[in-house]
Amino acid sequence: MIHDVVMPQLGMTMTEGSVAQWLKAVGDPIAKGEPLFVVQTDKVDMDVESMRQGYVIELLLNEQITVPVGTVIARIADSLVADVTAASSMTASSMAASSMAAGQTQLVSPRARRVAQELGIDLAQVKGTGEQGRVREADVRAAFALQAPQPDPARVENRSAPVARRHIAERMEQSVRTVPQFSLRRELDAQQLTLVRSHLLPVVEARDGLRLSFTDFLLKALAMALREVPDLNSSWHEGRLEQRREVNIGFAAQSPSRLLVPVMHAVDGLAITQIARQRADFARRAKEGKLKPDEMQGASCTLSNLGAFGVDEFEALINPGESCILAAGRILPRPFVVDGALTIRPTLKLTLSVDHRVADGVLAATFLTALAKVIEQPATMLI
Repeated sequence: MIHDVVMPQLGMTMTEGSVAQWLKAVGDPIAKGEPLFVVQTDKVDMDVESMRQGYVIELLLNEQITVPVGTVIARIADSLVADVTAASSMTASSMAASSMAAGQTQLVSPRARRVAQELGIDLAQVKGTGEQGRVREADVRAAFALQAPQPDPARVENRSAPVARRHIAERMEQSVRTVPQFSLRRELDAQQLTLVRSHLLPVVEARDGLRLSFTDFLLKALAMALREVPDLNSSWHEGRLEQRREVNIGFAAQSPSRLLVPVMHAVDGLAITQIARQRADFARRAKEGKLKPDEMQGASCTLSNLGAFGVDEFEALINPGESCILAAGRILPRPFVVDGALTIRPTLKLTLSVDHRVADGVLAATFLTALAKVIEQPATMLI
């Protein structure tokens, strides 16, 4: 029997996706549970395992092409009823239909197409040596070797952006275009915060094997401030204001290919060590590309902390569907006035960007004041 492989739905809101990389070629055997391809969405890349054991006989979708969820993208047979050459020919025919629909005429293997994009090679100038003139990876690399030693900078700069980058670009364009946002800035006295963290750091490491970061304290402070000022724990959706029941906060985490925003749920009810454990788990899985789309949804606010990268102060764009985003810089000794006297204190510069449909300046300032109070009196986070 021959079984269809479809573009999976990896999350409730996922409507389309693309194959970032095929992990099997036509004619390859595959076991049930063995990775077949890497699916790419606007949020995450994930390995997709085969639901069947058998042989790959058709790959119907070129890499980096976006299709709706449920689209048939490959076929697996229980056994090889024809030789690999025939299966490859069948795949090439399917690819040809797709390529011709896109205005191309030659047959191109998925691997060759990806390598050509990486190297900036014009496939129209590559002569294929495979069956029916199909362009293979070796053909692309041979064409690249014949070029001048230095690549054409214009070609490299103007080639198509990766699908992940395009999704991010579209989302940020949506933020600027559809979310009327304003920003408030404040510099806080971080002396007590640094002292509390330094006291807890060795204790928590020895007891729980966790390393408390300033991000953990900021996540807890945000949650407490959102609970105190619940009007900001909302989102603007289809012309109306929706209040959130839970205090869910996202935080920026880096993956190998992009920035991801995992979301912690009911953060106000978590102890600082629980936040640290969950944050560390999310950050690790973001680097490994193992976050699920559902783990990056449902936030009313996001924290972006670039302090570890030497950034003093910056402004971040609101994720559409959220009420605000907090941008935090590094904690650094700076001139600061305490009780009317100029002194040197470790300070933290924060920038809060707010959806103006959700809150006005007074409400945003009230929230920022509540947040500042928690950060400057961090013992309240431990109660």
